[in-house]
Amino acid sequence: MFAQSRSVSAKVASSLGRRSIATVSELSPKVKLASVQNGSSTASLTLVLKAGSRYESAVGAANVLKNFQFKSNKSSSALSIVRGTEQLGGVLSTTLTREHLFLTAEFLKGDEDFFLKMLSTTLFPKLQLHELNESAVPISAQEAVQVASSPSTLAVEYAHRRLFRSGLGNSLYVSNAEPVVLADVKALFNGAVQDEIALIGTGIEHETLKKLAEPYFGEELSIALQEQAAANKAGALPAVKTETFNGGEERVAIDLHTLPEAKPSLVVAYGSAGAPSAEGLVIPHLLGSGSALKWSSGSAPLLEAASAVEGSTAQAFVQSYTDASVLAIVVEAEGSKRLTEVGKKVAEIVKQVSEGKVDKKTLDGAIARAKFELASKAETTVGAVELVAAEVFTGKVATLEQQFKALDAVTPASVAKAFKGFTKNKPAVVSVARLSQMAFADELGF
Repeated sequence: MFAQSRSVSAKVASSLGRRSIATVSELSPKVKLASVQNGSSTASLTLVLKAGSRYESAVGAANVLKNFQFKSNKSSSALSIVRGTEQLGGVLSTTLTREHLFLTAEFLKGDEDFFLKMLSTTLFPKLQLHELNESAVPISAQEAVQVASSPSTLAVEYAHRRLFRSGLGNSLYVSNAEPVVLADVKALFNGAVQDEIALIGTGIEHETLKKLAEPYFGEELSIALQEQAAANKAGALPAVKTETFNGGEERVAIDLHTLPEAKPSLVVAYGSAGAPSAEGLVIPHLLGSGSALKWSSGSAPLLEAASAVEGSTAQAFVQSYTDASVLAIVVEAEGSKRLTEVGKKVAEIVKQVSEGKVDKKTLDGAIARAKFELASKAETTVGAVELVAAEVFTGKVATLEQQFKALDAVTPASVAKAFKGFTKNKPAVVSVARLSQMAFADELGF
């Protein structure tokens, strides 16, 4: 019985690995098209613009632009967009990353034409001053308040600023000290629509999507966008390239008015240049990315270190960008003294792994977890779109089989080398805590 179960599991895994995450083609030299088959009874369309915070020229412009979407444009009013979507039972949302702005419509299959047309009109917004002041800016301000009440999120933001300073170091949120003006938002948007854009569909056959999308996202759209750019005298997106990692220490006094569940936090972040690697996917799981069981702390080094200090957690993640990756270790504790205690343990773990102390059995488990994370992400709409967006502008998206093969090739030596690629650079060490009780970076061992 169990042998049969293992055989079936192996076949499922093999089938999953061979499956392409997405089919990619071009609607025009300007517009990439990708489709993902996820077996869902609903469908979604996501417009991807290179309008992430790394491209903004003013603090918070990208965040305000995110909250400016699905407003009035040259073809439709904000009210008609909302009412049309509600009538069809759809849901509209926007997501901002440091590289991209995602505009997503989720809906029942059969309503593709309405949402394709609606998304195409968002590329020609009015960007009116009253919508900026009455809607976009207040929402952005509220998001900034929420971040300020989350020490760990705030620490990750400061860590990016320390590592990159500008570009990828730009915050995802607005700043009270530097109000966003309409010209900043328009400049970012106009630059983004002059560059390549992508349309990603889920739950829709590729050829069907291509046929339906062509009238709205084909050559005519490219011409219309060029005419709009000329009329607006728009400039191109700034050339941004990550070449150096600055690092350094940032100490932020924890706001005693934050949410009761907020804990003092420490983030240690390292930067590495170049495209994402298979080793980069494995490293977080090797260090400790979270427990597999609710009632177990886990056996990874970071998890064991945190479990030794009551009320503490520690986990690692790698965030990959086009030309760089960030390895971050996030520590939270009930009290700044405990945070200091765990921070010292984390510094020792980083030192041990940097010395190449990685055994094969532990690495095999980390590789398996990395595979599971990839496969699980590909099964969800949000996860699949995230995976596709990272590669769609190259014109080809790797299959799970190709990614699994790259993971299988990871060795103790290669992962140790990749880890040193991070730790050879000066880290950003950010603590959001009661500073009188929190050790400095050098006292922790960084």
